[in-house]
Amino acid sequence: MSKTFLSIEEKEKRLSQRKARIQQQEAILKVKKRKLQLSHQIRIGELAEKAGIHSLDYPTLLGAFLSLSESLNSSQIKEMWSKKGVEFLESKDKMTHTKVLETQGV
Repeated sequence: MSKTFLSIEEKEKRLSQRKARIQQQEAILKVKKRKLQLSHQIRIGELAEKAGIHSLDYPTLLGAFLSLSESLNSSQIKEMWSKKGVEFLESKDKMTHTKVLETQGV
């Protein structure tokens, strides 16, 4: 009977260890999720800066975002926005590349 008790105690110990590992993994995932959220928020801020709207006061900026959100149902608008964004980013990349070449004397 003592062997049965030992095996039950051993099983409880192993189960406790598994629970601890799961809790540790959950904590790690929570930190990773938070880092992804912060990274996404930073990128949104960078986009606002690139678009030149970062200096707007918060109520105005929120109103602009709400207006954008309301118009998201149109696939044509999304396509137009995407095209504008790609064109803008490509032109900025070209300008940056040209500036780098100029500073290098190329």
